Amino acid sequence: MKTVLCLLPAMMLLATLPAMSAGRDSWVELQVGPSMPVGGLHRSAGPGFQGGLSARFMDSDQFGVGVDVAYHAWGVANTPAQWPLSTIAPTWTVETNAIQTTAHGRAEFRPNQRIRPYVEGGWGFYWIEGTLSSAGVTIKGGREQFVCFTAGTGVTLPVNPTLRIGLSSSYHRVVSGQTDVADGGLFTLALRLVPRPSAVPTAP
Repeated sequence: MKTVLCLLPAMMLLATLPAMSAGRDSWVELQVGPSMPVGGLHRSAGPGFQGGLSARFMDSDQFGVGVDVAYHAWGVANTPAQWPLSTIAPTWTVETNAIQTTAHGRAEFRPNQRIRPYVEGGWGFYWIEGTLSSAGVTIKGGREQFVCFTAGTGVTLPVNPTLRIGLSSSYHRVVSGQTDVADGGLFTLALRLVPRPSAVPTAP
């Protein structure tokens, strides 16, 4: 149930995107790549992977807005090196994952060229869940909500009129509002497959 509630805002935004993009150029992006926690988040999460979906419409050749939904599966963090529980539970490990739902704005450059660099910035939420385990004993925590700010850059290259491929990198600042193991951030790299479901020209 909590997972459904986490995804509900993103599903609502995705559902309204076709109406918002009527008469404009809309794209859907599939992405996959490494997700690397840093700062406070690194205490409870090792390097992992992320995969997700973005939907975006471009109001012009250069500017657009969209929404991102992604799942981050981070690696095991061993408490002796990375977690405060090391003093009382040195054999425990913690596994952490997160659901990301964020909105973004994009500015593309060189719109008339094949290779198009771009910058993005966004805001949204992370729902983070941690699981402690040791010697067959597992303690699963609840999924907690955190505010997130994102900034990144990338490049896209058209393969044909309805498909692009891209590479991107971004930094996600996860804010807990208090001293917490989740307060920190992460870097992501992504390979993007960008099919375009519609290409409706704008009116002159």
